[in-house]
Amino acid sequence: MFGYVNVDLRSLPHDALKEYRSYYCGLCRALSKNYGAAARWLLSFDTVFLFIILSAMERQQPQCTQQRCPYHFGAQKTCFCGDIAEYCADVTVILAYLNFEDDIADSKSHAAAVMRRIYRRAYDKSRAKHPQLSLQILHALKQLDREEKTSQTNPDIPANIFGQILKAVFAYNKDAEEFGYMLGKAIYLTDAACDFKSDLKHKRYNPFVCFRMSELDSILNQVYSCCALEYEKLELYRSKEIADNVIYSGIQLKYELLKRLRGKKYDGSV
Repeated sequence: MFGYVNVDLRSLPHDALKEYRSYYCGLCRALSKNYGAAARWLLSFDTVFLFIILSAMERQQPQCTQQRCPYHFGAQKTCFCGDIAEYCADVTVILAYLNFEDDIADSKSHAAAVMRRIYRRAYDKSRAKHPQLSLQILHALKQLDREEKTSQTNPDIPANIFGQILKAVFAYNKDAEEFGYMLGKAIYLTDAACDFKSDLKHKRYNPFVCFRMSELDSILNQVYSCCALEYEKLELYRSKEIADNVIYSGIQLKYELLKRLRGKKYDGSV
């Protein structure tokens, strides 16, 4: 479900890319510091973006440190750090672990079962730090599972539930809640659109089952527009070039790439 909040490297200026990497490296460092080196593998673009937005909404500049990176032969990397980095590291662990549980429930994934065992202690630690958030996410995922098991054909219903998850995550700053909600909806519907043909072929649940492929573009464009409207309400003190890149280009990358790889535009055929 996650992995759609990407930067579009084709249009991101060099200085903005360096700044983005400082957020990325800072979150990677926070994961390792709080949950051990293995937690670095849980790092996702989605929670890096969370780090960027929450930091950009603070008047004070994020703290900065220089750290040697074990994955770049000990090269010095600039890392943003501080309380928001710590929070985003906790959220990364919670979301990743619950995603493993979801994969196990959906497909009996052996790989997810192994990952769940590896990160169980990290999850227990992060859940203890944020019990209310963990319960909110877990409750929403159970609701989502119920809707999917009843083959809900109104895509707004499961998308709204997933939106509640990111609303809770972005509630670190109350002014970002509604943006988080719309971003969650955009992620859920983008994922459904990307999996549309595969889900139909393998007879898996997809909320767009009653729609034609030719209709998906307009649905996604509408939810992207709503997400952008909420984004424009945010008061960002920095990193706007990066955030603009994600909202107006990056979030659509996987879907657009998938359409190109299929070698044709969606023409109404299934």
